[in-house]
Amino acid sequence: MRFSLTLQHLTLSDFDRAQLDSKFQRLEKHVVPPFKLDVVLCHAMHHQNGPVVVCRLNLTQGGIVFHADREAATALSAVDAGIEALYQELQKIKQKQRRWRRGWKRIFRRE
Repeated sequence: MRFSLTLQHLTLSDFDRAQLDSKFQRLEKHVVPPFKLDVVLCHAMHHQNGPVVVCRLNLTQGGIVFHADREAATALSAVDAGIEALYQELQKIKQKQRRWRRGWKRIFRRE
């Protein structure tokens, strides 16, 4: 899966990059091509309770932009939380589309 990765005040090892790639492979099953995924990982400087990593995910698919912004202690856990949030948004949109289609089918059945 292709995605654009931006790191701010943070470095990742090769192992972490491989883990990120495998985590985004899970997300690929739930999106329809063509899509664009932008990932921003940055170290939050305003927290006083230890290191906090912020993960911002922007997924553009079919003219709709899905956004997730999550914080965690490590980069991989922040990405996990962000992927889960994107998955929830995708499911919500799919449910809305199904309800909309069912509504139109009911209207045309009555006539």
